[in-house]
Amino acid sequence: METPFYYRICDRLTEAVIYFMVIFSPWAFGSTQPWAVAVMNCAGSLLGLLLVGKWVIRRLSGYRPARWGESAVADDSGRKRRRSPTRLAGVITVGMAVMTVLIVGYCLVSVLNAAATYDEETQLFSYRKAIHWLPHSLSQGDSWVSFWSALGLGCMFWAVRDWLLGKSERELEEELDDSGRFVKRRGGEVPERLRHLLWVLAINGLLLGVEAIAQRLDGGGKLLWLVEPRINKTPESQFGPYAYRSNAAQYFNLLWPVCLGFWLTLQRTGQYLTRRPGHLGVGAHHLLLFAAGVMAICPLVALSRASAVVSAGMMALCLLVILVIEWRGGWGVKVAVILAFLGVLYIGLDIGLFDLKKRMGELNVAYGQREEICQKSWPIAHEHPWFGTGPGTFATIYQLYLTSSKDIWFAQVHNDWLETLVTFGRVGSGILAVGLLLVLSRGLFPRGIRLGVGFHLFYWIAFLGLAVEARFDFPLQVYSILFLFVLLGSVLTCVTRRSA
Repeated sequence: METPFYYRICDRLTEAVIYFMVIFSPWAFGSTQPWAVAVMNCAGSLLGLLLVGKWVIRRLSGYRPARWGESAVADDSGRKRRRSPTRLAGVITVGMAVMTVLIVGYCLVSVLNAAATYDEETQLFSYRKAIHWLPHSLSQGDSWVSFWSALGLGCMFWAVRDWLLGKSERELEEELDDSGRFVKRRGGEVPERLRHLLWVLAINGLLLGVEAIAQRLDGGGKLLWLVEPRINKTPESQFGPYAYRSNAAQYFNLLWPVCLGFWLTLQRTGQYLTRRPGHLGVGAHHLLLFAAGVMAICPLVALSRASAVVSAGMMALCLLVILVIEWRGGWGVKVAVILAFLGVLYIGLDIGLFDLKKRMGELNVAYGQREEICQKSWPIAHEHPWFGTGPGTFATIYQLYLTSSKDIWFAQVHNDWLETLVTFGRVGSGILAVGLLLVLSRGLFPRGIRLGVGFHLFYWIAFLGLAVEARFDFPLQVYSILFLFVLLGSVLTCVTRRSA
């Protein structure tokens, strides 16, 4: 059936909004300001509306778009007929949808059932009646922000997944031979939509890394040479558009292994090695290796201690994965990758070795301060065990647990796992944990974009690095990093290493 006109419009608008969010989120000062968060939430909600519009068009017109994972086989008449997804894969997909609704609903119930509101001008709480066996918030205004963020990210997750699983018009044309019969495509190649999205991520990350390194070498104290932040005014504490260098390093650490896995997949499948209409040409995929190298240098240049250690650890894991996957291949790729990793370490350490060694010497003091924050945060979790204090309320509630006028009022725990437990409680944290497990496990089952196991391993390495950094810092409290994490999770649910 020919694609309906308005369905095609919704698809193209979805693609444009996704690319806008990818580019805008880090350049808008890491989306740490309320105006940037509001723009991202509006864009995510727009993606949700476009997705609903596509569902309505499918329902009214009877149109069924060709999708990866719905294997098409030629029947006697040469027309396509699709097999339904395997039962377990469908159950996991339904489970992810249920978890999305539960997370957004949990935040909404916490807001509507708020036990208190907080006035920033008077710094006073106004208490209200609440149903305490339901999720409730101790700061309604903060939880409203978390609700809109959860709604926008949830809409973005499913809109990206729906768009990626759809086949482009060019791919549909390539699936038919001269007689109009279906031709089975070779597995393992990266589809056009996923390829374009990963290229946008890689090029955007490369430009971001180049700007950040140039700004650090220049020594200016303004973000993007434009704005002086209210906090972290010294150039050493900033990096690129981020006022806090560790957040910038965490963004790069989450992205560069994905770019490396994308490069390896193109290298193994032979894509971009021959000239074809609409493609960049011979060897263009090696730009991904350069982009991954620049981004891997950034945590070392940013002088973020935890991120530098995590980046070095991820380099070792990625190198091991590449050597194992290419074990039977020629020595050219292996030697090139080893030299690339050594070059990244040399350049990164050459730029920031002296200052990084100095900061490593102060590690005990910084670690002790952060452990003190954790010790003061545990009583909050114990007093509000099941539903927590409400999504996004830690910065407001922490002041109530300071024991001295000399204590510093921190806005984050510097331990995302503990902060999640404090604000979401055991019930909310359990919902988030189940949702994350479903996302990570979806690729183990058939039906989806079939790529090699290496593609998954690099994603898991990136997520593992983020999980380690979340223990000692607050990457998931920064919208641009959280957005990238959810986006990559959505991509991971579309990819499988098994054929149906």
